[in-house]
This record gives sequence, C-alpha cells and structure tokens, in this order.
Amino acid sequence: FSAVFALLEDTWPEDVWYFLLDILRVHLSGPKFKWGVRLIHLGMHLTFSPDGIELGITANRRAKYMAYIDMFLARDPPYGAMSRSEAAELGGRLAWTSNALFGRCGRAYLVPILRRATNGQSWPRLNGRLRGALQWWRRWLSSPPDVLTRRVLAAPRVQELPPCITYSDASTDFGVGGVLLCPATREAWFFRDPRGEEPIDRLEVEAALVTEATFAGIASGRGYDEEITFVDNNVSLAWLTSGWAFREDVDPLLEELWLNLARRKALKWWERVSSASNLADLPSRGHPPVLPSAWSLTEIQAVVVPVPHGM
Repeated sequence: FSAVFALLEDTWPEDVWYFLLDILRVHLSGPKFKWGVRLIHLGMHLTFSPDGIELGITANRRAKYMAYIDMFLARDPPYGAMSRSEAAELGGRLAWTSNALFGRCGRAYLVPILRRATNGQSWPRLNGRLRGALQWWRRWLSSPPDVLTRRVLAAPRVQELPPCITYSDASTDFGVGGVLLCPATREAWFFRDPRGEEPIDRLEVEAALVTEATFAGIASGRGYDEEITFVDNNVSLAWLTSGWAFREDVDPLLEELWLNLARRKALKWWERVSSASNLADLPSRGHPPVLPSAWSLTEIQAVVVPVPHGM
C-alpha cells in the first residue's frame, strides 16, 4: 500500500485504496472474512478498511502460544525442555507475528529458538538463553490486546518528521543521565539520576533503559515514531543491539528494554558516539547538558523501571 501511494502521486489515495480493496475481495478467500474485509492467517487477523490496515494476533492464538511456552518451561523441572520440531514450529509462528507487529524489535529473542530448531546436536533440555527467550515471549504475549495490534493508516502523514535523537550515558562519579532532542521544534529535555556503586558497563545499559522509559512518551506525544539513540560504550552498544550480555546482572535490563520497545512498536536505531560528543555525558556526572541557545532545555524526573530478577 505504501509503495502504491509513493509511486502514484497524481492519484487520490482514496481511489488507490478502494482499488486495492476490490482486488483483495476477489483474490482472498471469502469465507475467511468477518466484520468487513478481514483475513485470518496463521493466527493473525488483517482487517482492511478505507481508513487503513489493522494487524493483530487473535486471542485464541495468543492463548495457544502462551500455553505452549508454559508447557516447555514446565518440562523436566527445573530446566524445561523443547524438541527441535517444536522449536521450528514456535519460532516460525513467532517470527511471522513479530515481523507483522513490531519488525526487528524482539528478533534477538527469536535467535535461541531458531538455533534449537537447526542444531542437530542439541539436547531437548533448555539452556539459560533459550529459557530466557521463552520467558521474554511469554511476557510480551501477556501484554494488553492494543499492544498486540498495529494500525497502518491509508492516508500518508501530512508532514514527515525527522527522527528524534536521544543520548544516554553513565558515570561512576554520579550515576546515569539522558538527553532528548526534538529537531522540528528545537526542544530538548534531560534527566540526571544518582546511582550507587555499580560496574560501569551495567550502568551504561541501565542508562539506556531509563532513557527509553523517560523520553518515550514525550517523543511519541509529539509525533515522532523514529529515533536514533547514541551511546559511547562499545560493550554496552553490542549488548543493546543484540539483546544479550550473558550476564545475570545485565540481561534482565536488556529484556526489559526490548520488551518496552516491542510493546510501543518503536523504530529505534543505536549508534556509537565519542564521549566528547555525547550530550548525556554531563547529566551522567550531575550537570545540565550544553546546547546551542536556539534550543529550549527542560529538566525532568527520570522514570525508573522496576526490573524483575531471576528471569
């Protein structure tokens, strides 16, 4: 649909939309439609209307996936177990669901499941990473129904906004800090939050999590749905982009961060920046950031996310 709207600039979007709907009515199976033009395929419902497309996981399929995961986690206590064929089926269904609903967010938690499906030498017993991945999917599937639904509007946005920009950083001298820049209006926000003595690499991940929780509502409320996030630590950057640190004190933070991104269907891109260019460096040391005078700067309270332990 987006490709058609982009190519046919001289055609009214409504005309193209109804034309595509007519094609769908002809080529898609009639008995599968309910409540208008509605297709159910592999546990996902796709509803077409003049306003746009709605994609979501059906309640029956969500309950079935959760029951499967509970069964795998309960086998061979306290480890859990899942065969290669079971991993292949579950991984394929979750891949289809996640691609439709939130794209790459959560793809990291598909990797252990798909590896089990293709590893001929693996034991049925779950390893720590596979068990953690199943628990992550279990938490996402238990989200409210609106979180498990994605809506794509038929009419293109009137004005494209550039991505908003966030910075996160941490220091052992003070704690964690973050900065949000909204380029369209030249508005900026920052937070600084003290912490106790913790390893710096864990603090860097915690700073990224607090930055996401603190600024997500501000950015989305102003129409930003794309974001570039800068960090200045190579180790934490690798952990943030992969979703795994293989450390018991860090992995719960990463799981919570990616769960939040998946729930709000965020389009977030991680990048490396030098410490000197990281605007969150000063807030992480307890001081306000330095910005050009044309920008408005507001300090806000950091949102601390309670992270479950023992996942």
